[in-house]
Amino acid sequence: GINAEYNQSDDLCEYDFSLLIQQHAMKPYRFLATHELVAGLGLHDYMRVVRKIPTLRPENILSYHDPCYIANVIQHSERAWQWHPDTSLVGFTGDCPPMEGLMEYSCGIVAASVMGAALLNARETDIAINWQGGMHHAKCGECSGFCYFNDIVVAVLELLKAPQHDRVLYIDLDVHHGDGVEEAFVATDKVFTLSLHKFGENFFPGTGHPLDVGFSVGKYCTLNVPVWDNITDIHYTTLFKRALEGIVSRFEPDAVVLQCGADSLSGDRFGTLNLSSVGHSSCVGMVAALGLPLLVVGGGGYTVKNVARLWAAETAILCGVPLPPNTPLPFDQLPQTGWLYEGSNGTMLVPSNSCGYATGPNTAAGSSAASNAPMPTVSIATATITFQQQQGGCGCGLGLQPQAVSAQPSSGVSSPNEPIASSSSPSNIVAPNIPKNATLGGTAPAPNNSAAMAALTSHYAFLTNRSAATLTYNDQLQVLSHFIDERVAAIPHRR
Repeated sequence: GINAEYNQSDDLCEYDFSLLIQQHAMKPYRFLATHELVAGLGLHDYMRVVRKIPTLRPENILSYHDPCYIANVIQHSERAWQWHPDTSLVGFTGDCPPMEGLMEYSCGIVAASVMGAALLNARETDIAINWQGGMHHAKCGECSGFCYFNDIVVAVLELLKAPQHDRVLYIDLDVHHGDGVEEAFVATDKVFTLSLHKFGENFFPGTGHPLDVGFSVGKYCTLNVPVWDNITDIHYTTLFKRALEGIVSRFEPDAVVLQCGADSLSGDRFGTLNLSSVGHSSCVGMVAALGLPLLVVGGGGYTVKNVARLWAAETAILCGVPLPPNTPLPFDQLPQTGWLYEGSNGTMLVPSNSCGYATGPNTAAGSSAASNAPMPTVSIATATITFQQQQGGCGCGLGLQPQAVSAQPSSGVSSPNEPIASSSSPSNIVAPNIPKNATLGGTAPAPNNSAAMAALTSHYAFLTNRSAATLTYNDQLQVLSHFIDERVAAIPHRR
């Protein structure tokens, strides 16, 4: 069976940014909700739970972060009231305020991820889980986006210490680009970073350009996939599967670090995507199925009841005992956090808003009638993309011929919101055909005709300026699928 390690530090659950700033979006009690739900579902029987995390060694955090930055975080952790923007060397902001106990809290997060990496190095576990981790925005000498120390970077460096872990694949499912991790490894071929995120329109952090591919020996060891607002399970999982399979076949990683940011779910306070928990967790299942040493960390997620349900469901998948989406919440086992789920559908499912169970980002909660509606169950299908050059136009202004895309249901995965694409269904995926030898960034052979080049110039504008895009979602699926294929083809084979 699967040997899983679960990090649960109760001290980290008690730290709360909102004690200082009442409206702060980061709510560390989401970890308490997750841990309580995991225990209530009986998942502790399938893994070893670690409640006391060993103290972080100075050399661990110094392996990435600047000593001057660390010293200033320590100073303002003990005397937060002394911070002033004109005198402090640390750029604290409303996102990352100085607070009493901040150093202990941040180091605890890093320590848990490093411990997970060390257990993987020692072959004492197959999967290590630290939902408190995933602080992917922190830089070498800068805090950013609720992140003070980058536990992911430090954990990856720990993994690379083991002789059996020569290459590490980092995957980021957060709606925000993992800029801190990409920046740390942009010039090495030992780490490949894959991120699916919203890009453009002044969306934080503003990085993750689709043409950022790394540099020096790390060139083509970065893949940024800019997904569109309101993307749903079928499109997201199709793109993810295509990217994952291509990267694994060429990069051949020895270990994987997976950031499971929950702000890509429908209804998140800050997110703009429309994934259900089924779609998000199916991506986690794909990574676990690789059978590689796996460190799983949390990340963003600002609708607490959705974060807890998602991470508990993904814990079950990682333990090898996946739960049906309509599994009832064990309210009698949630004495501290059961109140969070009032008004929800009463199950583990976090639905997309296409069925009316959840609202879109930045809107009020759905009605009780919607919450009590029966839940449909169908299979998620991943689209099989084919490229064939044809004559004619698709009506989207690109001069390309539309072609239906076949859909193959994935095994054992159900979705509350996605119909299987079929020739008779109005939701059938229709996409333009792009010549296989076309190119977006110069890494594949140039197209033989000017029409194809002109079409791909339009695609490039779509990738970098969503507000000016005129493509349908299905067209975007086709464009991004080609983009992924091109980027994967450029990845250097392992020597």
